[in-house]
Amino acid sequence: MTEEIKVVAIGGSLAASSSSLAALRIALAGAAEGGARTELFDLRKLELPM
Repeated sequence: MTEEIKVVAIGGSLAASSSSLAALRIALAGAAEGGARTELFDLRKLELPM
């Protein structure tokens, strides 16, 4: 039995052209190519009490 690999990334930059968010997307794409289930949380798109 093989367990599914799950990778979660949290992008915390509020900058419109965030290089760290771009890097997270590249890393998640690589993980997905390797068979992992991935999810990206972009804090700019979440309504948080700030």
